[in-house]
Amino acid sequence: MRHKRACLDEFRLALLDPAKGGFEGTYEGPLHHYLGCAIARDLDAGTTSLSQAHYIERVCQLEVWTMECHAA
Repeated sequence: MRHKRACLDEFRLALLDPAKGGFEGTYEGPLHHYLGCAIARDLDAGTTSLSQAHYIERVCQLEVWTMECHAA
């Protein structure tokens, strides 16, 4: 596992180094939110989950959805 961490760290450093063909940016730790999605990681299970529950709740609170059901 330690080898994988070192490899990931090396990749991240190169990715954020314009002198090595990477991008200009910063690493601010593990992601918890990105573009309105909540990110949950289970390192033991090796899974990552994305959720937009907060966004869905806000949309529903705005009451922008008006639908009428008609019998066919």
